[in-house]
Amino acid sequence: MVSPIIGKSRAIRNIKTLISKVAPTGENILICGGTGVGKDLVAQSLHHQSKRVGKPFVKVNWNDPLKLHKSEQADQSVPRGVGG
Repeated sequence: MVSPIIGKSRAIRNIKTLISKVAPTGENILICGGTGVGKDLVAQSLHHQSKRVGKPFVKVNWNDPLKLHKSEQADQSVPRGVGG
């Protein structure tokens, strides 16, 4: 797969190197950044270089919990504000 991340700057080379190091580990990766910085491209690159490449790639927007799939939502069994 050709990387969806394009560019030759030092910053781009650094992120591509980092992706190639962490993708094969199988660890969960939290990708942070502002709107339009390329988080989706980093996630796609991680997925395509990982051992999970043959499995579905599922994007989750943690900024909007109402859009989360029920299985991805935090446990709601603990009442909020208990003891406070």
